[in-house]
Amino acid sequence: NEPVGQLFRKMLWPTIISMLSIVLLNLADGAFLGHGAGSEALAGVNIAAPIFNIMMGIGIMFGIGSSIVASIHLSRGQVKAANINITQAILGSLTIAVILSILILTNLPATCRLFGSNEELIPLASSYLKWVAIAEPLIMIEMVCRFIIRIDGSPNFAMICSVAASTLNIILDYVAIFILGWGLEG
Repeated sequence: NEPVGQLFRKMLWPTIISMLSIVLLNLADGAFLGHGAGSEALAGVNIAAPIFNIMMGIGIMFGIGSSIVASIHLSRGQVKAANINITQAILGSLTIAVILSILILTNLPATCRLFGSNEELIPLASSYLKWVAIAEPLIMIEMVCRFIIRIDGSPNFAMICSVAASTLNIILDYVAIFILGWGLEG
């Protein structure tokens, strides 16, 4: 029952900070990989990036859609209907993620070619894409749950989760590339 302006301000900054943490993660990924593993490895990752973005977009679609529908149900006092919608969004996105991951894992070179890879970059792009496909069900669930946490009245918790995940990913990228010397296996 908060006024709209107050609710907007409560959601605005945590959402912006969450989005900025993802942007910083992408910048750090590119910089670390380009400097630590070379331009070919960066090109391999960029072949796989649209696939990752498509799958994240599906997760965002389920997250936004379910949070809107669940919010409407919650505003009407229909908690059971909201819970059903959230469960459907989680299971639906998870099902799509698993199917897409299996399709990608069973067709890595063909998927890379479909997204513009030449024969020289296929081993590098496949190496990265394999891990994206394995992690994608978890990433998609995280995307959906981030929106659900916000409608639960916890935008700051959603922001903390996003910033913590991005920070951990940046640290682990640095350690893996510069300290352990891991790159993409070609």
